[in-house]
Amino acid sequence: MIFYTDKKVSIVIKKYKEKYKTGMIFRSKKYPWADIIIDYVSYNRMAENSYEFNTYSIIDWHRANGIEFDKFVCRRKGYDYDPREYGRMDFRDKTTFPYPSWGEMKPKSMDAYIKKYELEYVGMSDREITVYQDDEAEYSSGFKNKYE
Repeated sequence: MIFYTDKKVSIVIKKYKEKYKTGMIFRSKKYPWADIIIDYVSYNRMAENSYEFNTYSIIDWHRANGIEFDKFVCRRKGYDYDPREYGRMDFRDKTTFPYPSWGEMKPKSMDAYIKKYELEYVGMSDREITVYQDDEAEYSSGFKNKYE
């Protein structure tokens, strides 16, 4: 929003709620395969309305409970559950569609996902977080070594 006065032009930025942070862990008692960890967030702080804020903000996540996710996918897809390395399934020659093991969402989609699978915030990850940008235009952060 831009307000014009007699002597100067002032820009007023509305602040929208940035409720998801890198490292947040959400778990479900009813659907353990749906547990997630947020591994990257980017918020557009220059949005003029809530629609723009939601459209241009990104939240990346991955499954927190990989073994339960593997078992769930195998049951749904009819695969034999045969864990290889680290107790995880090898899906290289199989598909997990439509069940992603990682992805990105907008804040409103994350709200809906948390509500749908009855997820509860249980705490923060111990992994080191890097803040890439934190100014009036944008906030973005992610895990320092994402694939450790």
